[in-house]
Amino acid sequence: MMLRILSAASSIAIISVMACLCAGDAIAQPAPCNTSAELAPLRNKYICPVVGGGAVRKDPDACASTGGRLKSARKNGKPHNALDINATEGTAVVASKPGRVDIAGDWGAMGKTVIIDHGDGDYSIYGHLKSVSASKGSCVKAGDSLGAVGYTGNGQCLKDHNLTAHLHFAILRTAKLDLAKESGPIAAAIKNAEDWMEISQEYFGGDMLDLGVKDPEVMLQNAAGCLK
Repeated sequence: MMLRILSAASSIAIISVMACLCAGDAIAQPAPCNTSAELAPLRNKYICPVVGGGAVRKDPDACASTGGRLKSARKNGKPHNALDINATEGTAVVASKPGRVDIAGDWGAMGKTVIIDHGDGDYSIYGHLKSVSASKGSCVKAGDSLGAVGYTGNGQCLKDHNLTAHLHFAILRTAKLDLAKESGPIAAAIKNAEDWMEISQEYFGGDMLDLGVKDPEVMLQNAAGCLK
């Protein structure tokens, strides 16, 4: 009988500890920046990330044999998975939709980069920035400053050949949230300039429904004056 009492007490203690750990984990998680009700009307609606807009990078040039569209071939024939929007170096870059800044700083081949978790399964990526003005973990609204167009990362090739700078802009759709942390799969793939669709194989067991690369050109068609 005593053993049963001790067992029950131990069970309660274990449950209490687990509850505390869970509570701690919950507190440690960053709070969402927007409610589902706030996000619902914004599904697939993005404003222009480059102030004043810009032309889509044409092909070929000294740094790429194809242009800057989503399916333009890159290393080993893999798709570009993003949109290159040409603009003068220093042109302001802004958040295309509300969300939380998960990455803000130097990021491998992408140079100075910002990644926003929009809280609805979408992430937007802003690469090769000259400077970053957003803070990691901060909540941003559409139009808030993120930085400026630049040549950082492998964008330095363009500067070396006196070519126009551009914003490397991408939109990823996932079925899971909180994947763009510094140790997360999205950040890792972008930092190494990998084919982002490969994330699906490693982190989602090949379920392509869990990771989709949206076409930013389609998303920005309704943003007046964005793509020239």
